[in-house]
Amino acid sequence: MRTYSRLLFSALFALLITACDEQHATVGQNAPELATFSLHGETVKLADAVKQKPLFMTFWSETCGGCIAEMLELQRLQQLYPDKLDFLAINIDGKEADTAAVAKQRGITLPIVKDQLGITAERYQVIGTPTSFLISQDGVLQQKMEGFDHENLLALFQE
Repeated sequence: MRTYSRLLFSALFALLITACDEQHATVGQNAPELATFSLHGETVKLADAVKQKPLFMTFWSETCGGCIAEMLELQRLQQLYPDKLDFLAINIDGKEADTAAVAKQRGITLPIVKDQLGITAERYQVIGTPTSFLISQDGVLQQKMEGFDHENLLALFQE
């Protein structure tokens, strides 16, 4: 049993060291890796979210009215322009928050992941919500947007 405990400790320590890797979001550079989990508890990496279209990634909180408004507007724009962008909504409320219930109640259908430990928000230097990023198909950070800016969102879809 001691060998199993040591092995488990070593694996967890290695995971923690990797997850806390010093990365920072810089426009024009490769986007930092995500340290997020799906609402079902599965690890979600940046490569899982960046596919054939640019990725619009937004950090949000369940108590942020601007965040909810932004996500509902993103859903509307996605329906109008389905081939323009992919989306990922990163909830920063911690693992105790019932994010799935809030999303259902608010009618949010965007892909949602949780940043349970705040590692991803730290890597992306998120100070307030909503804070959003545009990431190209090849993983390069194109733009950072702080706050809900309806005109800026429209411009992304009409380019």
